[in-house]
Amino acid sequence: MLSFKNETISYLISLKKLIKVSILFLFISPAFSQNGESLKVADINRTETPPVIDGDINDEVWESATIINDFIQIDPAYLTEPTEKSTFYITYDSDFLYVAARLEDSDPSAIIARVMTHNTGVITDDLIGVRLDPFNQKTSGYSFWLNAIGTRQESIFDTKTTNNSNWNGIWYAQSQITEWGWSAEMAIPFKSINFDPNNADWGFNFVRLIRRKNERIGWNEYDRNFNLDSFGVVKGFNDINQGLGLDIIPSISLKQNKDFARNKNESSVEPSADIFYKFNPTLTGVLTLNTDFSDTEVDNRQLNLTRFSLFFPEKRDFFLQDMDIFNFANYDQWNRNANPFFTRKIGLSAKGQPIDINSGIKLTGRSGPWNVGILGIQQDADESIDKTDIFVARVMANVLDESNLGLLFTSGNPRSNLDNKVAGLDFRYRNTSILSSKLVHADLWYTASDTSGVDKEQDTLGASFGIQGEDGFRGKIEHEVVEKNYNPALGFVNRKNYKRLRSWAGYRKNFNNHPWLRSAEMFWSTQTHDNNQTGELESYYNFLRPIRIITRAGHNYSTAVNRKTEVLTESFEVSKGVIIPVGSYTYDDWEVSADFSQNSAFSPMIVIKGGDFFNGKRNDVEATLRWRPSSKFSLSSSLKNYDVDLPAGNFTTRLFQLSSNYNFTNRLYLYASVQYDNTSSTVGLNTRLRFNREAGEDFYIVFDHNANTLDSFSRFNSTYSQFSLKYSKTFRY
Repeated sequence: MLSFKNETISYLISLKKLIKVSILFLFISPAFSQNGESLKVADINRTETPPVIDGDINDEVWESATIINDFIQIDPAYLTEPTEKSTFYITYDSDFLYVAARLEDSDPSAIIARVMTHNTGVITDDLIGVRLDPFNQKTSGYSFWLNAIGTRQESIFDTKTTNNSNWNGIWYAQSQITEWGWSAEMAIPFKSINFDPNNADWGFNFVRLIRRKNERIGWNEYDRNFNLDSFGVVKGFNDINQGLGLDIIPSISLKQNKDFARNKNESSVEPSADIFYKFNPTLTGVLTLNTDFSDTEVDNRQLNLTRFSLFFPEKRDFFLQDMDIFNFANYDQWNRNANPFFTRKIGLSAKGQPIDINSGIKLTGRSGPWNVGILGIQQDADESIDKTDIFVARVMANVLDESNLGLLFTSGNPRSNLDNKVAGLDFRYRNTSILSSKLVHADLWYTASDTSGVDKEQDTLGASFGIQGEDGFRGKIEHEVVEKNYNPALGFVNRKNYKRLRSWAGYRKNFNNHPWLRSAEMFWSTQTHDNNQTGELESYYNFLRPIRIITRAGHNYSTAVNRKTEVLTESFEVSKGVIIPVGSYTYDDWEVSADFSQNSAFSPMIVIKGGDFFNGKRNDVEATLRWRPSSKFSLSSSLKNYDVDLPAGNFTTRLFQLSSNYNFTNRLYLYASVQYDNTSSTVGLNTRLRFNREAGEDFYIVFDHNANTLDSFSRFNSTYSQFSLKYSKTFRY
């Protein structure tokens, strides 16, 4: 099962130089230090008198707290003094980390604070951020953001450099706008985060954004970033209390479903529960019973004019918790195909319809250099699919200061009755010490699937090497082999049986003192897919963005050209009744885009594309209009319109989305969205009223309705609707 053909062996030989370079970096890295400088360090003081979290920083406790005020400007004038003074205060007791901030502003009337909805894009406002790495290993962390009117947003690091804001954590915060600027207070429960009680030193960073100036300031940085590699250290945590480490989250959902085609109504009352238990502060177990995801946001629809399936992100809380432990290799926004583990396969049918999860357990933990994750799910039967048991195990060791070596095993097939297993090995090398203000990284990965009835060509193998930085040159080369029978039933695969070679390079110039220009960059990438068995070309993409500029005001302008080659061995239906025949096609296209700063209440974005498309022509327009006249109301609309002219026929593919949000307070809001695409001729309505009485307690009223459009929107034929009420509350012990 694990054997490779001669083509794969020759591929391994071709990677010899790449691996030698990676090994060389492993040995020389200890001789260097990050930028020749030490990370910032502060000592934290303990308090016995907790502050009142109301945004007023006159509490006596702050007078004896640790003061952080040695900030630097990151954008737009790199490594200069900030234009406004910021002072942070930190302290803690047995139960909470406390943070306060005095954020002076020369023009308080110009403070931008329009977002009132929890976990919804506060990055467009004046805000502060507290970022934590409790294990101080630069592999996992948390971010807590707060704007000037007390709206919170939290996220977790799912990689060293990327955050997932779909995570929801319990914490408390408030802020106030004053005559001298604004002030803020936070209380972050230690029960909401994982840590090692024997580790007194935590990774920390503090961030402030002054939105009208597009000015970012921070305590510690690396290459203009505030990712895990850039954190400073706060020393002195001890005697932290997690109580019993038990969270019980019962919930109840009342649902009314209607299937209009079958004229069938169904009502249900569905209790469910999530139970979190910390066996110790570094090891967390989660048990979910009769899991309900009715409060999860609906997916944004996507248009697809390719012959490959689309990727949709995970949004469900149960799967997002400690998701960074389960991440494998370097699968990211550029390379999602062949990922051996992708949680969207669980609890959802191939059509995206929910399938009941009867029960599930998850065990995640970190101890010393080890990171461990175990997931077990029992998924209910659905149509022709039997009840399914799913098991995932992930072990990862932190090595060489910043790198990881890991194993992955999955078992289960949620969308078929055929048995399926996958085993994988990955090595992720990271070094921020070799080159000043650059990240040097290399990846090696291997996976093997085992599906009933298949006995060969079920493997993948890949390697990459890159240098990344926010200023100057950056680039990457990547090679991967995916065999024709590779089938990770719990992963994401939309293409098989290929050898892929991708390389990209870019150059960015950041301007500190230019009156209107913040940065300019160029970017080039090329990618080929060759058939793994015959070696013949299947696809070739050559992309060039000769210029992209970002202004000090935050406007983003770019232009690009693209050459593609697609070799079709089978015809495919690009639109209903429009067939692209077998053949080799080489064609060019272009695009220009403008994305206007969201500093203003009205901020449009437009992308225009044109050129050839297989053996015809294609013209695209993508436009988004964002309007936020006040902190209570926002409106966003987007249109994607693709006009295609082919010898086999002409067609237009169109997607329209409209969403609005009204905040009665920052704890009570009403959200509504409408989506329509002419491919399915279906209109989807989703409305959600959420009342977050306090952190950890939520009440939802959700209404979804789908309908087919008839006779140019003169009539609608309802197909499905669901009305649900859900209440949940967290009890902590």
